[in-house]
Amino acid sequence: VATAQLSLDSVLSDGTVYLGFIPNGDRAFVSLVSFSSNMPTAASIGSTGLITLHGNHRALVTVTARLVNNTLVSNYTSFACNLAPAVGDIDSGYLLGIPVPPALVGSNFSLPVYVNAGTQLLKKADMYLQYDSSALTFLSATAGANWPGVVSVGVLYAGILSLSASMSSSGGVQGLVHIASLQFYAAAGGNASLGSGGVLTLLDAGEATIGSLATPRTIVAGDNSLLVTAALSRRRNSAGGIDRVRRSSTSCGGPLPCTVCLGTRETGDTNGDCVFTDADSLFLLQYLVNNVTTGLIPEQLSQFDVDTNSVVDVADAYFLHRVAGGLVNFLVNVSVLPVQANPSCTVAVNVTLLGGGNTAPSMPNTRVFVDIGFPFDSTLSKQLLFANSMFVHGALVATKGLLLQGGVVAAEPFGGGVYGIELLTNLSTSGMSLSVLQVNSPSGALQAIPSAQAQGMFKSPNPPYTYQQPLELSLAGATISAPYGYNPWLVFDNSLISALCGVPPTFTQAVYNVTTPEDALIG
Repeated sequence: VATAQLSLDSVLSDGTVYLGFIPNGDRAFVSLVSFSSNMPTAASIGSTGLITLHGNHRALVTVTARLVNNTLVSNYTSFACNLAPAVGDIDSGYLLGIPVPPALVGSNFSLPVYVNAGTQLLKKADMYLQYDSSALTFLSATAGANWPGVVSVGVLYAGILSLSASMSSSGGVQGLVHIASLQFYAAAGGNASLGSGGVLTLLDAGEATIGSLATPRTIVAGDNSLLVTAALSRRRNSAGGIDRVRRSSTSCGGPLPCTVCLGTRETGDTNGDCVFTDADSLFLLQYLVNNVTTGLIPEQLSQFDVDTNSVVDVADAYFLHRVAGGLVNFLVNVSVLPVQANPSCTVAVNVTLLGGGNTAPSMPNTRVFVDIGFPFDSTLSKQLLFANSMFVHGALVATKGLLLQGGVVAAEPFGGGVYGIELLTNLSTSGMSLSVLQVNSPSGALQAIPSAQAQGMFKSPNPPYTYQQPLELSLAGATISAPYGYNPWLVFDNSLISALCGVPPTFTQAVYNVTTPEDALIG
């Protein structure tokens, strides 16, 4: 069980600002704030703001803080519940974000399977995995990215798979081992369970059991479920875009803005009616023109900066209009694991995009790229190290010129609106950065894409710029540019190279040389 302390900043009516309203669980104003979780079985929150993770969940979990004496004053944050496997446990699903993203009926999706071998060398693994056979059909299996052995998967009974992995050569693989990827077909809608089961055998190169518990044992981190939804029918308009899907309202049924929705509040809901339509674009435009701030609730205000560049302006209203037309998608989550924080010894980036109505974009029609940058190095040694990185997921497709070092990586679609890149790299640097680029074509033919169907997701458009050189990229038939320079979406440090990840430190005895007079008293 993992816990995390919610930190809450507050601004009082007299303008007094309290940062870290609940530092380390010590509530300075114990009677003022209440907390709630929309899914306490996955993540609960106590009266002091301490969040406890109980298990995986198929969607983001939201925790909300409200004033006790005025529940209209509130704010919330959302996060993924994704268990990490203990040594000797099995994990299925993605390591970052929602473990198994939603899938559309009629689509195929991939389920990665991991074994945490810890410091032991994994040689052999046998397990059984369960899945909801009424909603899912098993198709095939392939060996994982860092498993050099063979993998055999078969259907024991309806809804139960057997998985065996072994190596014939000497040695083994330690750490978090991606042993297999399972392909499924989403046959019917609903909440479908998968990934639970049992560990039958988990042996290292010396035939010793991996993990502190005896086998057979129950799988913990891999116990998942996913949401399978029916594809929404859309009709193409005369301009080549996609008309907004008509659907039944899930608003609160009361006066606007809705403080509580009957269903899930949709991304882009600026007018507070719980659903996203092109009316939200008009609402934001009117807000910007009239500068009316009274009567708005935090759930509305949190949706104003929809292009995620930290500035609310007319570009956000235009972005909403483009999402409503099916031309671009919302960027709802970016997660990064640098080498020093990743058991796989890679830099891993996951990006989640959603279209109108919180629907996943069509993968053949949407391409996602990640712009990786780092501080300028006149020796070009950092650029060379980056260029020699090995990509586990994604592929390097473009560089940015001599003065803009780094490169653009085509992200791999994982399903459910999640795209990712993962690389083994010997580049260690502070100030590493990423920005998200998307190119969309409603027709699926990614050629000669209009500018309205491409978007570079950067931070503040105003100077000073982190990168002060112009950027112009031609990606999948579209041009994405920042003519005066740009500020990246996220900056992080990668302080460890993949080659040294998992290698224990070595220590040498310290030797000190000192000069003393011949007649000095020693000891």
